[in-house]
Amino acid sequence: MVALDSVFIEIRNGKNVNQVENSGKYRVTRIETISNAEVNLAKTKWTSDDVESNYFMQYGDILFSHINSIEHLAKIAM
Repeated sequence: MVALDSVFIEIRNGKNVNQVENSGKYRVTRIETISNAEVNLAKTKWTSDDVESNYFMQYGDILFSHINSIEHLAKIAM
């Protein structure tokens, strides 16, 4: 076993933005987006809020649910 911060470059929460159903400048991932252990683009929403580029998902990122209901707690997707 090792500490998580020795394995990852960065561990942080996502960005809080206004979310809409249809379209905007950027897709927004949510807990439902990773509920089946993969990123499901059909479950994303959209935002037109200003978002710094360091919040954009990158290939190899791991999304981890640490809040929400018990049924979604600790779900991950890459």
